[in-house]
Amino acid sequence: MLQQHAITVRDVSGTWVLPIRVSARARRVFFAASASRGIELVVPRGADLRGLEALVEAHRDWLERRRAEYAEAARPIQPPERIALGTPKATYTVQYRSVPGARSRLREPEPGRLVFEGDRADPIAVARVFQAWLKAQARAVLPPLLETVAAGTGLSYRHCRIRLTRSRWGSCSRRRCIMLSASLLFLPEELVRHVMVHELCHTHHMNHSPAFWALVARHDPQWRSLRRRMREAGRTRVPSWVYR
Repeated sequence: MLQQHAITVRDVSGTWVLPIRVSARARRVFFAASASRGIELVVPRGADLRGLEALVEAHRDWLERRRAEYAEAARPIQPPERIALGTPKATYTVQYRSVPGARSRLREPEPGRLVFEGDRADPIAVARVFQAWLKAQARAVLPPLLETVAAGTGLSYRHCRIRLTRSRWGSCSRRRCIMLSASLLFLPEELVRHVMVHELCHTHHMNHSPAFWALVARHDPQWRSLRRRMREAGRTRVPSWVYR
C-alpha cells in the first residue's frame, strides 16, 4: 500500500515498510540498499509516484533476498552443537576441543560425529572451518545429483561449480555452466531438485520469459508451491554460521 513516504510490503515474513526517499540528485527511480540504512526506494524530486507499487512487486524476490541477508548479518554467530542436513538427510553432533593458538580443523571420527579442534576465541574463524567442511560435503553430493536430474529431464550443462553464496541458491551462465550453493544441503531433496531444474532450464532460456516458465513447468509441475517454500527456506533452514 502506497503511503506518503513509504510502501507497505507483504511477503512470506509478514508486513514491513519500504521507505521512499526523495532525492534532488536522483535522475531515475532505484532501490538503494546498505547494511546501515537498510533498503530504500529512491525517487527524483517531483517524480510521478504512480506505478511504484508495481515496481516493488516486480522486484519482490530481490527485496526478500536482500532483507534476509541483512537479517542474517545481524544475527550473532552461534558455533553449531548440531548440524542437520536435508540432502542427504543426515544429522551430526559437534564436539569442541579447545587448543589455543593451534590451527583449527574439523574431524569426523565416526559417522554422525564431528570434532572441532583449535582456538575458539574468534567465532568467525570457527565458522570458516565449518564452511569449508560444508563446501566439501556439497562437492561430493550436489554435482552427482545435478547429473541425475539433468539425465531425467534431458537438459544438459557443461560444468558444475560449488560456492557458498548468500543471495543465490544457484545460477547458470551463458556457457551453460551451473553454480550451486553449498547451503542447498540444508534443504530437503525436493527443493534442491527444484533449484536444479530451474538452472537447467536456463541452459535453454537465459531469461524468465513465458517460454522459460513453460519449460520449468514441464519438468517441475509443482514449481509454484516449491518456489514459495524456497523463499522461506533461507531464513528457517540455514544456520547463522554459514554466511560469515
